[in-house]
Amino acid sequence: MDNIPAAIRNFIENKVDDLKTITLPYFYADLSNFNKIQEGYRYSHPPGYELTELTGNDDGDWLPNWYVIAQNGMDDPFFIDITEEAEGFPVYYCEHGAGRWDAYKVAGSIQNFTDILKNFKKVEDYKESVLAFLIENTDLDNPVWAEVYAYLNEKDE
Repeated sequence: MDNIPAAIRNFIENKVDDLKTITLPYFYADLSNFNKIQEGYRYSHPPGYELTELTGNDDGDWLPNWYVIAQNGMDDPFFIDITEEAEGFPVYYCEHGAGRWDAYKVAGSIQNFTDILKNFKKVEDYKESVLAFLIENTDLDNPVWAEVYAYLNEKDE
């Protein structure tokens, strides 16, 4: 993508890094090479081989409108649908390595996701506070937030 929308640019430029929870964004897209983080999702380009497009419109495909904005510590992507700018770019998540892409909405907008991450970072060192924050500010029926909650709940203080 050559023309990165301002909301996505702001998310990357103001990244919430150094989160201690590997299930949340750990690696962020690089604005100077935005296509690099798309490799393995939108396309494949092993050394010595032609570039192969990986997007499609069938159930479980990586859709052509999806762009990765960050990955967690296990390389699972957080992404937006470029056609949803009017909605503020809701943020989605998929697990990689499952043989298909099943998207879960993790935030209603990219700004909402940024706010959640910033406020999460403020309390992440305090188990009771971070668990209460997740209960109050996320949907624990969502598998992504349920996984974050379970990970932190099982973690020693």
